[in-house]
This record gives sequence, C-alpha cells and structure tokens, in this order.
Amino acid sequence: MHEGTLTVASRTTRSRAVERVFIALTCLVFVLWAGLFIRESSFVSSDGVRRFCLADDAMISMRYAWNLAHGSGLVWNPGERVEGITNLLMTLLMATLLLVLSKGAAVLAVQLLGIVFVLLTAFFAWRVVLSAAPPPPKIDSGGAAPSRVESSESRVSLLDSRPSTLDSMAADSSRRATNPASSRSESPPKVPWTHPG
Repeated sequence: MHEGTLTVASRTTRSRAVERVFIALTCLVFVLWAGLFIRESSFVSSDGVRRFCLADDAMISMRYAWNLAHGSGLVWNPGERVEGITNLLMTLLMATLLLVLSKGAAVLAVQLLGIVFVLLTAFFAWRVVLSAAPPPPKIDSGGAAPSRVESSESRVSLLDSRPSTLDSMAADSSRRATNPASSRSESPPKVPWTHPG
C-alpha cells in the first residue's frame, strides 16, 4: 500500500475514534446532569419519603393518566369531560406506568424515560446529519486525496466550505445537458428516514 493511503486512512480512523469518544462523553455528562437534576428537584416529605416532581404540562398529563388508570377516564376530575392534555401518547404511557407502579415511582419512571427519549432523539438526529453530509473524498490510486479545485463561478458560503445548493444544481443540470445518458443511470437520492430496501 502507498504511504499516503495509510496516512489518510489512519487520520479517518483517528477522527472517528475522537468523534465516538466525544459523543460518549457528551452522553455521559448529560446523563449525570439529568440524574442530578432529578435528585435536586425531588424532596423528602415530612413522612420521610422522597417525592419526585414533574413540571407544568407533564404533571397535568400525569393527573389525567392517574384518572385513566383508575377507571375514571381521560379526565382532570372524574365526571368532568374537559380535554387538557397536549401529548396523548405520553399520557397513555404514564397511565400504563401507573397501572404497575405507585404514583411516586411512576413520576420517577417518567423522568428516567425522558433521559432515554432525549438520548434517542439525539442519536437519530445525528444519523440524519451524517446521512446528509457529503461523502468523504475518494483516494486515487497514488494514495492521496484529490485537491479541491475551485472555479471563480463556485460561490462558497462564509459558514460552509461546500458550494451552495444553487451552484450544485446548476452544475448538475449542465452535466446532464451535456451527457443525457448519465442522468438515466443514476439511482434516485436516498432519503434518510426510509427503509434501505
């Protein structure tokens, strides 16, 4: 193998390792912060029991869930039919937790699930970002990545080193106009949230 190939490959491997460590540390810091937040927002009542709290909308949903889990329906007060929840799925999840846990344990479970949901949201958002990123440069047979050639017609944003979308579209349409066969052989663009079948 050429020495340049090893250099580029080792740099890529190293940057991926650094990226993974950074993501792991960020997740760890978030989990520690969230755990501290849950502990600090709880209190010990006069009977010596630690009570956990939900704020605003989540506590409203928890009351609706309590009534639903105990047979009164999806209501704030039994007998009053007023809709006051903003997230039906979360309220149904809370009601399910209240069927098997005490009220205090269900509140703690909702808070812990919140940590899991934030981490999952961050993971899927990161996957979308990675799928939208441009592919890495191809290595030529000599082992070096090709240098980027900029023309005076290529406009580059101050915040982005890639050509703007309009420039890319114009270059793509001119390439297709000069070589119509190339546009037929291309596969449609992949959408990150569809099944890879």
